[in-house]
Amino acid sequence: MRWISTGAQVSELDRRAIELYGVPSVALMETAAHGVAEAIRVHHADAARQGVVVACGAGNNGGDGYAVARWLYQWGFPVAVVQVAEPKTEPAKIQREAAFRIGVPFAQGLGRPGLLVDALLGTGVSRTVTGRFAQAMAAMRDLGVPCVAVDVPSGVDVDRGTALGPVVPAVRTVTFARLKPGLLCGDGQRLAGEIDLVDIGLAPGPELACGEMPERADLAWPSRAPDAHKGDSGHLVIIAGSQRMAGAAILACRGALAAGAGLLTLVAPRGAAARLAALPPEVMWIEAGQGGVVDELPMALLEHAGAVVAGPGLGGGRPLPAGLAAELRQLWTQLPVPVLFDADALPCCEGVGGGPRVITPHPGEAGRMLDGRSRDVQADRFGSVETLARTDRTVLLKGRYSLVASAGQPISVNPTNSPALATGGTGDVLSGVIGGLLARGVPAREAARLGAWVHGRAGELVEQEGAVMSASSVVERLPAAIAELAR
Repeated sequence: MRWISTGAQVSELDRRAIELYGVPSVALMETAAHGVAEAIRVHHADAARQGVVVACGAGNNGGDGYAVARWLYQWGFPVAVVQVAEPKTEPAKIQREAAFRIGVPFAQGLGRPGLLVDALLGTGVSRTVTGRFAQAMAAMRDLGVPCVAVDVPSGVDVDRGTALGPVVPAVRTVTFARLKPGLLCGDGQRLAGEIDLVDIGLAPGPELACGEMPERADLAWPSRAPDAHKGDSGHLVIIAGSQRMAGAAILACRGALAAGAGLLTLVAPRGAAARLAALPPEVMWIEAGQGGVVDELPMALLEHAGAVVAGPGLGGGRPLPAGLAAELRQLWTQLPVPVLFDADALPCCEGVGGGPRVITPHPGEAGRMLDGRSRDVQADRFGSVETLARTDRTVLLKGRYSLVASAGQPISVNPTNSPALATGGTGDVLSGVIGGLLARGVPAREAARLGAWVHGRAGELVEQEGAVMSASSVVERLPAAIAELAR
């Protein structure tokens, strides 16, 4: 498990290591800097051989930079330091002196290196960067050469990911001790590039963490007993599809079957029949309405379901009929089994649910639920998902790093993602996968975490194989993604 901490939490971990445990600050800095230099040697050696310029600021981030330059110099890389400000902290002064004594060149300008190292500001930025630091950042950005950021790209708000100045986009960010929220949301997820995490010897567990990023070994796909029968894997009912969006129902059903639902019933209107020819033969279908949208729910069936998914393609791009919306609200508050609402059903998740509840909004839907806009959600993804989860429901906020939140639990950040998921219908697949897991008895939070991981991994496989980036391609690779967890 990789833990995620705010800037204040990491500062407190740092303080405890220095003041309570007696670890010298310069020793922590040395470990961090070695991790950055090693990342450069492993991943960016060709660019570094063309010359490295390390831009150093006044604080401990600058001290890290001096130490990075010293390590690279000792390994034979052509390196120079550009000092944007005199070091102010004692560890930074020590590292500058060590770099100077070993012979690291100090330059007045950037020149034309093969690689930049951004060690200007680190995690302490809370307002717009101005003056000489902004000028240095702009000059580095305009140079257009690869940049490795130390801890966080300078000018990125460590907690929200907002760019507070002319941030230099990094090809790689080497961060220390804990992942930071600002690297996983907002502008930060775009500006950070690849993210490496260096253990510098602070607390290894969940203490002082605001979230988690599970690794493959932290997730366990549910297995079936040798003597299992179909009833043991639950009966999932999916309320989805319309005449205009019947494909959403098919994709959700295919996702649920891939997740191992034992029995699966689709509730869809008669008007969608002509477009449901691609429905897998394992799916039972109940007509609910003679027109193009569902107009009445089969409550007797729902009361005997193991789990329910509602929403994908349900309105056909239009608001739900008033009667259907009222029935969905009743379903949400009264049905005791696990229920997932997505897409068109999201406006109906009002009040406290009658059992385990999951919602899977994208940023635009989340913005509407919070009386805001997509940009407001993206500006504070961690805060937004936490607000949505303050009742008794699990929330999966979709995005490059999807967030899973449940009250009283750390926010879980999904590490698997791909541009292949940025296409119509992939959210319907995800709803089906999570619904299948809920029907199998997996708790809501764990079902959302597992569903997000295999969904994202299937997208990665689509991208790696050069396949058509479509929801159908993602479905086809779900078994391979699930097998990785099952092993």
